Amino acid sequence: MTQVNTLISLFSGAGGMDLGFKNAGFNILWANDFVKDATETYKNNIGDHVVLGDITEIPSSDIPGDIGDVDVVIGGFPCQGFSIANTKRNMDDSRNFLYLELLRVIKDKKPKFFVAENVKGLLSMQKGKVIEMIVNDFEKIGYKVDYKLLNAADYGVPQARERVIIIGNRLGIDNPFPKPSHARPNNKIPLVDDCEKEPYITVAEAIGFLSDVDLVNQKVEQTLYVNGRTIHNHVASTKVQDSFFGRKHKVNQADICDYLKYWRSKSKWTTKKIDEHFGYKHTAG
Repeated sequence: MTQVNTLISLFSGAGGMDLGFKNAGFNILWANDFVKDATETYKNNIGDHVVLGDITEIPSSDIPGDIGDVDVVIGGFPCQGFSIANTKRNMDDSRNFLYLELLRVIKDKKPKFFVAENVKGLLSMQKGKVIEMIVNDFEKIGYKVDYKLLNAADYGVPQARERVIIIGNRLGIDNPFPKPSHARPNNKIPLVDDCEKEPYITVAEAIGFLSDVDLVNQKVEQTLYVNGRTIHNHVASTKVQDSFFGRKHKVNQADICDYLKYWRSKSKWTTKKIDEHFGYKHTAG
């Protein structure tokens, strides 16, 4: 009988990293996030083992898994304070220390491995002293720790997304980082291990076929079947609604519609021509 590896997930969000481990055959014992919408999304797509709550208020004893029996603990600890998009980032930001909760659970559960993920800005914080501090903290509790800046595009994802991946283990072995499978076309960087890489996958290649799909708004869950592929929950609006989520300032929707109509008429472009120009059917005017 094949042994199933067990996993605990902190700062799970909607479960992107969890899904990867689940697809790799891991049994997720417990997951946690303090954002309700994230946990609801997680439940709908991955499982009911996710718990809504503040990890700083959850004792390690309340988390399933006996000491030493958990194989992996993962966590994309909050990155707002570390992010290069946050020009005021500094070590006074309390969010920068939430990795200590990950450290606490790992220290208490003693998993064989841990995998942590964060933004590129983590490496430049305090001229590298922050990542050094984090690595030292995990080494002090008995883990061999390494980190690398990885780009999702190098692994077949249609997005140039760089993230710092920190891996640690208490088995005294080398930490396993994945080997890139894709590269930019005409990339002159020598290929490693004599492995021929595939070219980067573009967004058009991944989801371009959806641009010509007619959609109908429905309150019930909608499933589409396109070219033999199942597309879940792909619902788009073909008309401008009364309000836009997250808009900074209150606006009169009628004024926006009149403005768009005025310039569309002035340009003598029909809605169909605009849609054809942008290559998408749902530009809402």
